[in-house]
Amino acid sequence: MQKDFSEAMTDIGRSEQMEKKPSDGAVPDSRRPSGSRALAVFKYAAAAGILLWLYHVGLIDFAPVTFLVHKPVLLLALIFMTWLTFPLCALRWQMLLRSQAIDMTGRDIYRVVYLGAFAGLFLPGMVGGDIIRTVLGKRTSTAGTATIAMTVVMDRLLGICALLMLGVVSSFFLFSTSPGLARMSRLPTHLLTLASLAVLLLAVLYWIVHWFSVRPAASGNARRDSLSSLRNALKPDAFKRLGTTTMIVALALSLVIQGKDLFILFLIAQATGFGELGLLANFTAGIASFLAQIVPLTPGGLGVGEAVYGQTANLLLSDGAPSSYGSVMLAFRVLSVLSVLPSVFLLPRSTSGG
Repeated sequence: MQKDFSEAMTDIGRSEQMEKKPSDGAVPDSRRPSGSRALAVFKYAAAAGILLWLYHVGLIDFAPVTFLVHKPVLLLALIFMTWLTFPLCALRWQMLLRSQAIDMTGRDIYRVVYLGAFAGLFLPGMVGGDIIRTVLGKRTSTAGTATIAMTVVMDRLLGICALLMLGVVSSFFLFSTSPGLARMSRLPTHLLTLASLAVLLLAVLYWIVHWFSVRPAASGNARRDSLSSLRNALKPDAFKRLGTTTMIVALALSLVIQGKDLFILFLIAQATGFGELGLLANFTAGIASFLAQIVPLTPGGLGVGEAVYGQTANLLLSDGAPSSYGSVMLAFRVLSVLSVLPSVFLLPRSTSGG
């Protein structure tokens, strides 16, 4: 498994090196490699800076994390609930793959989903979880890159659509049932919808730009070939082949996945002294946070998610000084990391490639 991941990273790096080769008569640009490393360092520094600022202004603290550490039974239960995201996501992607007649074993699908999640949590710069999933999916199956990419894009869009649906419903009921916020019941719903659409657009643009990381390494016209593959992947006919039943079931599964994660946030809040964060307020703040992390400004959205969750919760509930509501999202992130790491040892090794 680790070998597959390393080889995928090598393939991407080799593709990037080909792009960096100067054309005839061109002057080599030696700044590109150092620029990529500088961007990675900047993203980690930005995440650290955001967290330090949040701690300084009192939007996060480490009390919820230390509380969970001293409650091993609760901690293990929450880690298990968080880990369930991986088999559920694997099941959703398997449905999309089968609709395209792509034959991959359940073990391989789960491994690819895990490695994509690992990359999304830890890797900065040009390589994201979706790119890793596309590369490994191509290595694990005989399907073309464009077909694999289309299923990855649709898998991502289904998750975003589920967040949008839950966000509109939760914000509407939250502002409709809160006496002090009833007069604003429509405005937040519309604002959340518009903000979500903006995030969706940015995410799609980001994905398109990063598509060039998975272009064929041996192609002399790599950029043109990649753009052509991406256009084929995003054609309406490609999505029609998924089938209405598959789309409906996959969307329902996306609602379960996103709802589960939001409910984990609610459990963390209730268990760690933030009981005033009711179910609807927690769902609204959590959805805003998840949407904000789609565009990877920092590795895994570190700091961004905590800031958005904390600020949203404070806007909804705080009447005085800001409370450290962002700590709930920080504790959720720790659970996500702990749920990913054991998968390195639990997953069986691939028999392909040696």
